Formats: sequence, C-alpha cells, structure tokens
Amino acid sequence: LAMVGSIGLAVIAYLDASSGEGLMAKLQASPDFNGDLLQFFPRFTELSWPLFIFVVYIMMLWWSSAPGKGYSVQRLLATRSERDAKLAFLWYAFLHYVIRPWPWIVVGILSLIYFPGIEDSETAFPLMIDHFLPAGLKGVMVAAMLAAFMSTIDTHLNWGASYVVNDVYEPYINPNAPQKHYVLIARATMVVIMVLAIIATTLIPSILDAFKFIGVFFAGLGTVLIARWFWWRVNAKTEIVALASTIIIASLTLKFLPNTTVDGVTKDLFTLRVLITTISVAAIWITFAIVSSKLPTEADVAFHEKMQIGGKGWYKVSAVQSKLPEGIVEWLLVMAILLCILLGTGKVIFHEWGIGFALLAVASVLLIPFIRSLKRA
Repeated sequence: LAMVGSIGLAVIAYLDASSGEGLMAKLQASPDFNGDLLQFFPRFTELSWPLFIFVVYIMMLWWSSAPGKGYSVQRLLATRSERDAKLAFLWYAFLHYVIRPWPWIVVGILSLIYFPGIEDSETAFPLMIDHFLPAGLKGVMVAAMLAAFMSTIDTHLNWGASYVVNDVYEPYINPNAPQKHYVLIARATMVVIMVLAIIATTLIPSILDAFKFIGVFFAGLGTVLIARWFWWRVNAKTEIVALASTIIIASLTLKFLPNTTVDGVTKDLFTLRVLITTISVAAIWITFAIVSSKLPTEADVAFHEKMQIGGKGWYKVSAVQSKLPEGIVEWLLVMAILLCILLGTGKVIFHEWGIGFALLAVASVLLIPFIRSLKRA
C-alpha cells in the first residue's frame, strides 16, 4: 500500500508539474534548484571530495548490506530450487533498488517547485502528500506508512528480545528456568530496548544523520559478513571480534573525525569514517582468524555439509569445486542490468531521452545472457 501510494503521488505530482510551461522550465525557475541534482555521477576529470564520496559509496558502503544476513539467506533457502532463488532475489532487488527509489526522488525534486525555501527538507514529502492526494488516498498513504513503521519496530523488538533470551540469558545466566520465565524476560527486554530507542531518537537530529551514524558501524561488519561464506576460518569468535572492533573504531572516528565547517560550508567526513572503519576492522578480524583458527571445527564441518559450499577457502574441509567464478559473472550481469534500468528510468523521467532510452536498450540486451544463465541453473 505504501508503494502504491508513493507511486500514485509521484505520478500525480509529475503530471501536474509537466503542464503549462513544462517540467524542466518550472524546475529551472525554482530558486532552490541546482542542475547537479539531476547528475548521477560526479566529475571524473578532477580529484574532488564528491568523487571520493562516490567511490567509497560504490566500492565499500554496500558491503554492510550484502545478502549474507540471516533473514536474506533464510528466504533464499525457502525456495524450491537454485533457479527460483535467483529469480526471487532478482525480483526483490528490482523492486527495492529500481522501483522504490524513483517515486521518492521524483516527489523530492518536484517539491522544489511547490515548496521552495522550506527549512526542514524532511517535511517535503508530507507536504507533497497533503498538497496532492485526495482525502481517501491520503488516509491510505498515512495508514500504510504507519503500518510499515510499526512492522519495523515490532520486528526489531522481537528480534532483540530473542537474541537476549536465546543467545545470552537462557544458555549462560539461567539455563533451566520454565518457559514462562523466559517469556517474562523477553517482555522486559522489549521494554528496555524501546526505552533506549526513544532516548536514541532524541539525540539524532535527522534521518540522514541516523543513516550515517549506523552506516559507520555496519561498514566494519560488511567484510566479515561476506567472508564467512567463503572461508572456513571465519567463525563465531571472529565475528564477535569484528563486532567489538567495529564498536570501538567507529566510536573513535565519530569522536576524532567530526564534520568540519570551512568558510560556512560543512564538509561531511562520513565517507572517511567509513573507509577507516572498514579497513581497520578487516585487518583486525583477518589477523585474528588466521591466528586463532588452526584447524576446522565441528561447526565448520557441519556448516559446510549443510550449505555445500566449495572453493579454495574451504580446502581444509572439502575439495568441492566452487561456483564462485560463475556467480561473479552473473552478479556483474545483474548489477549492470539493474543500474541501466535505474539510471535509464531517471534520464527518461527528466527528459534526457537519448541517454535514457540507450541505457534501457542496453539493459534489454543484457537480459539475454542472464536468461540463458537461468536455463542452466
């Protein structure tokens, strides 16, 4: 419902902005409009801070969102076959990274026409909802956003409580208590987590700042989340070391590398903090893994037998050949398809017809080898 409402809002606002003298004319007449807003890439002809930020975003920041997390793997393993898993994740990636962002981007940019000069940019989307949507659709949109918000909150409350009870309290503190006792502890844990979350929200000035704060911490975990699928030495202890190192190093970067203001212009050092945290944490956990893991454990063997992972990283466990080279080719293919569709759609939306349709045509051509790879699965 939230997706439908967002797309509906974007379409209504786009059609309204395209009337009269036209979309681009209205945007260029807005006092807050900057042509760079419609440029997806920084200038590559000179070394600059925006170029450095772009490179870190493309090369590193996505590691923390790599599909090695438990819930992503759980969903893939629930499919009937490898082919179904590929199709399911491709569909998710298409909806998440291609379809979902553009309604937000379009509404955000068009708000420059209808609400120029607003002090708090986070109010732009609600203002556009109130301005364009009729009462019924507006109510559905608000209800859907509240439902999405609530589902995220209750997911993390249950998730956090399950970690505390199942992984800490029951095995190490009180292992023989009745189930009612564990349920009571879980409920108390939820209350504590909720109180801490409320306190945290009062300390974060904006959603973007929250994203960057969390991004620095999760950037350090990205490498170990990926490596645990390809190297038998990465075990629970290694991940704990990576987590502890991330907390320490990320906290130090936040303290000693705050944003700086020069001549009234604020330079955000977020990407520099991400770079330092990622490299430092990777160096620590790799060293620990090599020193601490001399031989495969029973857990390593059991994990390998269950997941049937192969490759050089598992040579001490099994000689199963890896499909990693084929997987990398398919990954690059899918990334190229999604990026061409994503950027091509944006170019078409903002009337750069030639480049837009060319990118969409490239995506169509790249679909041919991808479909062939699915037939081989």
